[in-house]
Amino acid sequence: MFAHTVAWGTGSEDDWLIRLSPETHDDPPKTISAAESMTGNAAPVVPQRQSERKKPPEPDYLVGKVIWGESAVLTDPAGGAMEVDDWNLAPGDVARLMERARSLGQRYHWSNVHLDEFSFDPRRMPVLFFSGVRRLRLHRSHQDALRQYVLKGGMVILDSVYGSPHFTVSAKETFLDIFPDNPFRVIPEDHPILHTFHTIDALRYPGQPDDGHPHLMGIYIGARIGVLLLPYGMGTGLTGEQDVFQHLRGRGLEPRYMCSDSAIRLGVNIAGYAVGYADVGEVQGRPEVFTAADTRPPSDQFVFAQIRHEGSWNTHPGAAASLLHRVRHQFTIKVHMKRQAVDIGVDDLSGFPFLYLTGLDTFTFSDAQRQILRDYLARGGFLLVNNGLGLSRFHQSAIDELERLLPGETLAPLPADHKLFHLIAPADDIQYTSALRRQQPDLGGRPLLLGMHYQGELCVVYSPYDLEAGWLNTHFPLMRGYENASAQRLGLNIVAYSMLR
Repeated sequence: MFAHTVAWGTGSEDDWLIRLSPETHDDPPKTISAAESMTGNAAPVVPQRQSERKKPPEPDYLVGKVIWGESAVLTDPAGGAMEVDDWNLAPGDVARLMERARSLGQRYHWSNVHLDEFSFDPRRMPVLFFSGVRRLRLHRSHQDALRQYVLKGGMVILDSVYGSPHFTVSAKETFLDIFPDNPFRVIPEDHPILHTFHTIDALRYPGQPDDGHPHLMGIYIGARIGVLLLPYGMGTGLTGEQDVFQHLRGRGLEPRYMCSDSAIRLGVNIAGYAVGYADVGEVQGRPEVFTAADTRPPSDQFVFAQIRHEGSWNTHPGAAASLLHRVRHQFTIKVHMKRQAVDIGVDDLSGFPFLYLTGLDTFTFSDAQRQILRDYLARGGFLLVNNGLGLSRFHQSAIDELERLLPGETLAPLPADHKLFHLIAPADDIQYTSALRRQQPDLGGRPLLLGMHYQGELCVVYSPYDLEAGWLNTHFPLMRGYENASAQRLGLNIVAYSMLR
């Protein structure tokens, strides 16, 4: 874990304004002699290998490096001058990244992008890359457009070139303003973004003999990272400029950025993640459409009630509706197609015989909330808990909270002959995702669901591997969970059990 404040190191935001170039290491102390709004030419700059066609008809763009901020002229007493730009202090960073991604078979291009001229269509360009050291300042209209871009499936990367606290703090503030209900969260070590091409357990930072923690933060949109913040800069490492460290330290600053090998490995993983999760972003970005009956408050229908908590609770938008469509065709009971989000301690749970809880990271309940849930289960309620993407951080929170919820009760695997597995669809040939099979080859074809009993009756079912992703009929790369067909069969059986037990 880590925390950022503007007091990290010393110096104003202008003291960090150093352009990576062959002259970087001999730069004299600078003064800003002029600054003006950046305009420039936003025409695409597309790097190409010699082996590629010189004029591909419609190149597939993956990354747009965003032109933002101001330009300034740095001068020295001898009269030398160099112009630097807020957005391009590490020239060549995205070009180097795409060059390495191409070497792994990704045939994508990049472009410089001016937000005034950008379509904000993630299908045309899935990733926007912001780079800098000074405070990130964006027009309100651009913030609104970026919100829609991310919600529709786009990904924003925020790279603090040398680890400047001014860029990091302002970037966090800006995107928390854009997504007030989606705080930045620390990306766990077993997240797919750290395992796409390379398994990254640690990263190296010049002059930082720390634990090598990746230090990534993100805003989740569903199960996908919609905004990725790199407070320990990646661009410096991508350009191969590593000895700026002493130069910055000489100014009383505390630079924090990745070594070249670490930056390249992480950058390639990020590119692979953006490509792999593009379909997820598009699917989860579609609005859920319901009939007029489903928009009215439910009465005598089965309701999929989902618990809101302070963690990333809305993991797979649209998945519940997909499962409920199957429930409606399998059962003769009425089904309310629109899931109902509930807050423990605020909403009345008595009308919901079924509760659902999921997430991607840590969460906790208060003692009062646990008592409410305990009373709910004692009255015959049923709770399904799902580990989104199969991540370790949520798993540990779920285990801890369930043990606090029903002290003295045991959370144990359900036996293969439990009636839950045979109510609607047979669960004797369960298929897991390839990522999970590689990690747990001994799972075989049996389902792994954990259960807790209250007064002898099964009232809590916990899936340590992701069930809900499979209800969506899309592919979540490196997700540890059930394949779609198996997830759907288990989902139907669990809903049936909650109603018929």
